Amino acid sequence: MTVLEERTADPVAGTTSRAPVRGQLPQIDVVRVLTFAAVIAVHSSSFAFDPSSKANGASLMALHFTREVFFVITGFVLVHSYGRRQFSLRRFYTRRMSLVGLPYLAWSSVYFLVNVPVAPDRLLWWRTFGYDLLTGRASYQLYFLLVSLQAYLVLPLLIRLVKRTQGHHGRLFAASLVLQLAVTAVIQATILHVRGGTQVAVLHADVYLPTYQLYFLTGALAAWHLPRLQAWVETHGRVVLAVLVGGAAVMLGAYVAQIPAYGAREAQNVLQPAEVVWSLAVALGLYWLGSRWASRPRSGSVHTFFTVGSRLSFGIYLIHPLVLDLLLVHGFYAGPHQVIPSAAATVVLVVAGVVGATLATALLQRTPLSAALTGRAATGRVAVVPAVTAVLLVSGLVAAAFVTVHHDIPSLEHIAMVSNS
Repeated sequence: MTVLEERTADPVAGTTSRAPVRGQLPQIDVVRVLTFAAVIAVHSSSFAFDPSSKANGASLMALHFTREVFFVITGFVLVHSYGRRQFSLRRFYTRRMSLVGLPYLAWSSVYFLVNVPVAPDRLLWWRTFGYDLLTGRASYQLYFLLVSLQAYLVLPLLIRLVKRTQGHHGRLFAASLVLQLAVTAVIQATILHVRGGTQVAVLHADVYLPTYQLYFLTGALAAWHLPRLQAWVETHGRVVLAVLVGGAAVMLGAYVAQIPAYGAREAQNVLQPAEVVWSLAVALGLYWLGSRWASRPRSGSVHTFFTVGSRLSFGIYLIHPLVLDLLLVHGFYAGPHQVIPSAAATVVLVVAGVVGATLATALLQRTPLSAALTGRAATGRVAVVPAVTAVLLVSGLVAAAFVTVHHDIPSLEHIAMVSNS
């Protein structure tokens, strides 16, 4: 179970909000599931549309909140779980490094083998694998695990910071916001105006924790003040919607303003100041939406959807690129050989990505491989048929992805440079 999926207990009581602020937090399940769905939409759209498409660039710009909201959730759950109680750092690190570190190593190996064939120069091949392992470059979604591992290492410092600045959290947030805007402005300016080694170095900023410091801190402060946050969200719905509209205006305005000079591809870069504003607005909006749902009786198919989806979400995140690669070779990639229009191809990729990765994850979680491949211990007794089916399914996905990549479809390069999500 990763930090994005952990059930947490809040020791702070005394709130009258209808959505819970202690024990299980179903509102976080809603935020998590919707964000993971948006990730698959970003990747699918990036594959199915030409990178010069202005309309698709706008949709990507709107969906680029995903990584930032991921890190808000991570900071939130970490502090919500451990901020107000004593805990063993040794046990914490052991658990985290196994439930996130092992999947990172496993899937880095899988995606490296899929995307990089064995070269005659074995030393170069191993050096490339080591580079991918250190930078999260084995596949376009693995950066998140690498950054999460860094977050676990600095958790004691984060908790200490929140405690020692009690009473000054507004100023702390403001300073963090200014720093985040400045950092993303430098990144965006470098990408747009600088070429060569400096740009390459900046493009690697996405795998370092300081690049996302605002989002971890925002999640931490939200968890620390959860009863107040919950009460405010439930009584200021119109303000939340206004923040969303304002954030959307900033985000789309920045995108449109940059297109004439730099084109749609660079204008929709995820690490830029406009995305900071938009991502915070979306994080607040998703939490408000989740709170509205969580205030209702927790039963029925919708409740089951979010509960089960939350449990499977990390595995889906890890596996879905294999499913997308399987389809790309059959005419869904943007280009002269695309068999259906880009919009329809995007829909097919999203649906197939969600369904295929969900099925694979559900099966894997019934096998001894569950912890290493989905970040969760096996659910219940391991069944032989699901275990064998899972192994065959994942093996088939890996083989199909290998064939896809080596049919000259530049999926890794394209997704890393175009979606950057």
